[in-house]
Amino acid sequence: MIDDQLEPTNILAVDDTPANLLAFESLFQEAEYRLITAGTAQEALKILLDQEVSIILLDVQLKGMNGFDLARLIKQRQKTRDIPIIFLSAFYTDEKDVFQGYSLGAFDYLCKPFNPDVLKAKVRVFVTLHRKNKAIQQTFDQYLQQTGTDRKHLSGSSAVSNEVIHQMISEYRLLAVAYLRAARNGEKIPIRYVRKMAMKLSGLRFRARDVTRTHIAVLKEISKGLFIKEAKELSLDARLLLVEILGYMNDNYLKEILEEV
Repeated sequence: MIDDQLEPTNILAVDDTPANLLAFESLFQEAEYRLITAGTAQEALKILLDQEVSIILLDVQLKGMNGFDLARLIKQRQKTRDIPIIFLSAFYTDEKDVFQGYSLGAFDYLCKPFNPDVLKAKVRVFVTLHRKNKAIQQTFDQYLQQTGTDRKHLSGSSAVSNEVIHQMISEYRLLAVAYLRAARNGEKIPIRYVRKMAMKLSGLRFRARDVTRTHIAVLKEISKGLFIKEAKELSLDARLLLVEILGYMNDNYLKEILEEV
């Protein structure tokens, strides 16, 4: 079985205040994390060209290019546009600033001073998601090798077409709504349906990127008309659904590989 949990996961912290970077180093000192720091936007971009990171902790008020402009560049690049960003700011705390952060694709926006335990809990969710994504990609690659499938037959960066993803959105939406309703009301999460969805996505040869695209499209639909705070809470709850689906899909692909051996 693939086990990447022994390898530290990279976290990129971008802040032009040395004391803040030292605080991040103290917060993420466990062996499961590898904190990479940058004091400028240019330094952060160089790091992102050379290294794989699971999440970016980005201060908005940077000298020179600010955090918003840096995030815009990150989202424009094919290699980095899917990396989750958490904005951190002591000055840009108005609702319009928070809205701008979310409009640039941020997954969260925390105003300083923030509770370090809360930040650490949020980062842990993203690190888990990154590991699930990585595990399912590795398992899928193993499956292709085991079954002799030629990668040339897979169009673009996805194993499935946009049409197939579009067809799955309605089914995924039903599951997401049921999952979120149960989470909000303190009811039992419909795990049986989560597993069923994971099995169907595995059968359609969805990869981690395909599932994430479907998840984001559904989340945008069901978040329309919500206030920023409500949309933020919804996104956090929905992220757990994505982690669970990717985990079950990884198990499904691994089971197929073992059956072929």
